[in-house]
Amino acid sequence: MAADPFSAHMEAVARKCLGDPNPRLSCATELRFGTHGSLSVDLEKGVWADHEANTGGGVMDLLAREKGLRGQEAIAWLRSEVGAYFEDRNAEPAPKARVVARYDYVDENGEVLFQVCRFEPKTFKQRRPDPSSFDGWSWSVKGVRPVPYNLPAVQSAIRAGSLVFIVEGEKDVEALGREGLTATCNAGGAGKWSDALSEHLAGADVVILPDNDDAGRSHAATVAASLQGRAKRVRALDLPDLPSKGDVSDWLAMGGDGVELLKLSDQAKAWTPEPPKSRFGAIRWADLDAVTVRQDWLIEDMMFCGDVGMVYGASGSGKSFLMTHAGLCIARGAPFLGHATRKGSVIYQAGEGGKGLVKRLRAHKQEFRVTEDVPFILLPARVDLFSQDGDEQAFIEECQAWQRVLPEPLSLIVIDTFSTASPGANENASEDMSRLIKAGEAISKATGSALMWVHHKNAAGDRERGHTSLRANIDTAIEVTRDEETKTRTAKLAKLKDGDDGLKLTFDLQPVTVGAYDDGKPITSCVVVPAQAETERAGRRRPLPRGQQRFLKTLDSAIAQFGGVVPGSDLYGVQYHAFRDLFITMCGQGMTPAAVRQTLSRDGNDLWLSDMIGRDDHWLWITEKGGLYL
Repeated sequence: MAADPFSAHMEAVARKCLGDPNPRLSCATELRFGTHGSLSVDLEKGVWADHEANTGGGVMDLLAREKGLRGQEAIAWLRSEVGAYFEDRNAEPAPKARVVARYDYVDENGEVLFQVCRFEPKTFKQRRPDPSSFDGWSWSVKGVRPVPYNLPAVQSAIRAGSLVFIVEGEKDVEALGREGLTATCNAGGAGKWSDALSEHLAGADVVILPDNDDAGRSHAATVAASLQGRAKRVRALDLPDLPSKGDVSDWLAMGGDGVELLKLSDQAKAWTPEPPKSRFGAIRWADLDAVTVRQDWLIEDMMFCGDVGMVYGASGSGKSFLMTHAGLCIARGAPFLGHATRKGSVIYQAGEGGKGLVKRLRAHKQEFRVTEDVPFILLPARVDLFSQDGDEQAFIEECQAWQRVLPEPLSLIVIDTFSTASPGANENASEDMSRLIKAGEAISKATGSALMWVHHKNAAGDRERGHTSLRANIDTAIEVTRDEETKTRTAKLAKLKDGDDGLKLTFDLQPVTVGAYDDGKPITSCVVVPAQAETERAGRRRPLPRGQQRFLKTLDSAIAQFGGVVPGSDLYGVQYHAFRDLFITMCGQGMTPAAVRQTLSRDGNDLWLSDMIGRDDHWLWITEKGGLYL
């Protein structure tokens, strides 16, 4: 029986396909893979066996199983991935890859640790000396100590105080060597430099010569950063007139030489890292004074252009009346309860009571004697922004279409209400809330407009309904309440991300007759009017003690991660044990169990007595008052 021509490559193929073997179960003649070593590779016979699946075979069988490769595809893989060279008598004649250069990576004493082979067609492979292999080489270099190329010469240059050039490939090192200069590189090309290589250049005077492409410049920056604090001096030199993707070998072929390179190196400045191109709007301390503080109010002191927010309140509080009035004031450029507005077009989507909203618009038109055309569009049909096949894209497209015909830029979109725009959503589920939050952000981003949700309060009446992620991910929150005794309504700015919250505006709903029914009974609606001439700002809140701040923030994180609906209520909170475990993880390092219990008892009681948290039967939640401190 003819010997398997592929068996000599079994070890390299097995490592490539299966990863590292199990060192505890492997030996010199057999590799074992998997936790229990159920797959074995016989290195002497060049075969493998899967003892669980009761299958096995040779190299080609393993490639078929692990890579799905057969025939010429498998042979091509062997040539490219493990450096296998053999004559395939059954294959069509094809150009055979051949070694055109070998580069020895040696240690401090000149002993070869591994070798980089360059082939044509152009490719590179690494191998290490292996006396037990049939040709004296193993194409696996796992565990081999990494060293920079040309290490003995580099060390001599460092001792002599001479320049050491770092380039991208061995060919460039050899080219500079012919110019009488010392150079080095790493195996594997751009992006493969490691701190272990930098240790060999301690005290060196280094000049990095990057290839003229993005990969080359990125590699140079990586090398330079790694050498900081190790090399005596680090400079990077962009060679003049270098073609795209060109390297120092190309520059020498264009007429450059070692003398000119030394002159250019003398003029090169010390390398300093360039600040990254921030994807997240980074602002450095030195640039703070040049940053303009936000002034793009849509409603002065209450709402910024382009923000996403909500107005929330109990049924009958007047939240929809207030938001309609705000939209009409913006569309007219008129003050909103004494606060200036930035004039712009408004789209009001009224999923609840769309026909009733027509009466409100007529009442506003009549009471405020509006005679001009106002860029205010009412969309009385319901919209579904929650379902996967819902109306999000259609709604965006319609808003953009109105944008093109309205006389003023689209400044505000109102969705009234949150619940009618999200049929089927679980408002207490963070996943469902996240989908709606993203829908609102997508509408705002696509139109460049501010977006305001009109939302209900929870059953307890202490905050908006639903998961706490809603409040956390919006820019503006306005709470609308109604005093049952005085009948006065209040709009309180509960959150303003880029400004001061706490502003309170009091208002009344003034009845207005807008027509009559057939039987003569008047048709009425209401308009928003100020309840008093001035507004008042909430007094400054006294800062919480550090321990209470820590308790409150940890509770907020626990609710976000592990929260749920408190049994028998509409409150959203978290069980005490989940909060306690998170507190220990975040804040309790080094604290004894007794200290943790004492700290949580003290700070929790203080917050409870201050009406900042609620608790009942092993559940905790944050009250509206406590939410103001987050």
